[in-house]
Amino acid sequence: MSELIEKYKKKTKEGIYAGLHKDVIEHNICVSDDYLKLSTSDQLAVKSVVADTIANHNSYKFIQRIMNSKILLFQDSNDVLGYSELDRKTFKVQLDFLNKVIKTENLKDLYVNVYSAYDPHKNLMMFEKDGNTMFNVYQPPFWKEAHYFDSAPIEPHPLPEIYAEFFNILVQNDEANLKFLLSWMAYSLRGRNKTTLVTLGAQGSGKGVLGIILSLLHGPSNYSYTDGKKITDGFNSFLNNVTMVYFDEIEIKTTDQENSFKMLANDEIMIREMYKDYVRKTNHANIYMSSNNLSSIRVNSEDRRYSILNITNQKLINQPGWEDMDSKITALYKLENIELLARFLWHYEYDVNALLRKFESERSKEIKQASITDWEDYFLNVYCIKRAGETLLMQTVKGELREEMDNSGMNKLTQNSFKNLADKVKSLSPTGDWVFQLVRPVLPDGTQPISIKIQELQFQPKNITKNFQIEE
Repeated sequence: MSELIEKYKKKTKEGIYAGLHKDVIEHNICVSDDYLKLSTSDQLAVKSVVADTIANHNSYKFIQRIMNSKILLFQDSNDVLGYSELDRKTFKVQLDFLNKVIKTENLKDLYVNVYSAYDPHKNLMMFEKDGNTMFNVYQPPFWKEAHYFDSAPIEPHPLPEIYAEFFNILVQNDEANLKFLLSWMAYSLRGRNKTTLVTLGAQGSGKGVLGIILSLLHGPSNYSYTDGKKITDGFNSFLNNVTMVYFDEIEIKTTDQENSFKMLANDEIMIREMYKDYVRKTNHANIYMSSNNLSSIRVNSEDRRYSILNITNQKLINQPGWEDMDSKITALYKLENIELLARFLWHYEYDVNALLRKFESERSKEIKQASITDWEDYFLNVYCIKRAGETLLMQTVKGELREEMDNSGMNKLTQNSFKNLADKVKSLSPTGDWVFQLVRPVLPDGTQPISIKIQELQFQPKNITKNFQIEE
């Protein structure tokens, strides 16, 4: 009997490695001449052996998944993926292992040579382009799968109360800020926002919670989390094949950082991964960034990139009704709630043209206040206070700043440098007063050189600093 068992174990394994389904394996054995000659009791024993061998075989489920899939050989990389046409999911495949567990002749019809594409808005996984077979590696978030694959409608739903509560806390119940936040989030599910969503506020105020909500809405395969240091490190794989990037504790203060960040807004970008050549890709990434520090980004009046929300400086745990913060956050992250939020956002009405422009808030003014250079900081907080009430030649001011700051770069300051700073500080004055002005007084020799008139200060711009942390 033991020889009989081993014989049919071997036949069963042969069927498994041939990629046959268990029903086919059992059928082939049960109609074989050898099996039909067995007694009824031996036939029952063989059936039991076949069933047990299949159930306990480590590779049976994997082989079946392979046999019901396509094996994608990417011609523009060394990647190999399995693609299940049953659930429309991709999975990693190692060819060496594959050739060990499945007979080669059973695999040849499964191979497909493809080139990679990433298009969240093309509801096709495989398509032809320029004579090549393209495979769309985009995987929709869970709530969008039926719509993406089968064109099933996404039913509308009201904004769930838990999110209405959280968003209103975050933006301090401000209607304009809430409307922009929802519009930006809604459009991110359908396209790419031209402006960057920015939240700057105290630690624990909900900035990171918003980031996780965005990640769940877009799905893990379409989301990147990184920090501000990645902007200038030369590699930008965080932008590759994603619809959402979250920069946590961002820092954009230097010209190099600003120039690197500007590149992220281009419709097409050059992706550079470590040990790989540059690859040109379409940019689908919406960008969200946050920091605890108001001076983490440098903003000027001409900047059109940052949409800065006016968010709370109070920690979530200190908000009324949020004493049990953990249970609230758990509810925010529940997938059934995320699906309801997605359904609300999918049908949310927004103004596309308005989203092309940056959103201005009270926090934007605070950022501009914090976004000053070293010489501006010194000039406002030391020099203007020391020379209050005086009118000085601009060349004299530049020379004294150069000496006091030990910085030859003061020679590069122009009339516009001082004018722009004067305008910025005036806009931040509680009473709209000037701190200093550019004037042209008539001198005894009849000349009218450009001069700087420093007012007797109505307020001291002592909060205009380069590194002030937001108070909680």
